[in-house]
Amino acid sequence: MGGRTFKGGLDNQARDRAYDYGHPFNLPNHPVVGVSWYEAVAFCRWLTDKLRGAGELSDQTEITLPSESQWEKAARGDLEGQREDGIYPWGNLIDPERANYVDTGIGTTSAVGCFPGGSSPYGCEEMSGNTWEWCRTKWQDSYKNYRDDNDLEGDARRVLRGGAFSDPAVFARCAIRYASYPFFRNGYHGFRVVCCPHFSNSGR
Repeated sequence: MGGRTFKGGLDNQARDRAYDYGHPFNLPNHPVVGVSWYEAVAFCRWLTDKLRGAGELSDQTEITLPSESQWEKAARGDLEGQREDGIYPWGNLIDPERANYVDTGIGTTSAVGCFPGGSSPYGCEEMSGNTWEWCRTKWQDSYKNYRDDNDLEGDARRVLRGGAFSDPAVFARCAIRYASYPFFRNGYHGFRVVCCPHFSNSGR
């Protein structure tokens, strides 16, 4: 990844918020960066409890990070009559007007919703560019005999998808995959959440 250099890794300070990289990364309409996978999972648990307590979420559903397969389905889409094999969420031609990657020239995160033309067939925005997104799934090097391993235990590397604002066009593809250790954080890593049926801790 080129461009801006961020402090990364794990510090030993107690934390109750993402690492603050300053303006514009800390603007409320920008994706949160500077969070480890562990912190993203903790946020999902907090939000699940909060919504259940408010009666807005049943005990049979939870807020969680997407699995790798959920993320890719959201990016590619499989709606009837819609393409499901696009190179990018919006189709097969790269376009700096549709995502925040290096050729767009912004050089930082951008406000969520700036690129509606880059939406996937499901209407999911920012699936390419802006920030890499943590997935629930443990990293596997090969798709041979692949299946999502979504067990939350352990310190195995976890999947990130989507590319970031500092990456070249090749990283904006739906197929791009990356991995990092769950304790690692930097200014390129963010996350999105999904609401889905309750996983067991070893959910596949």
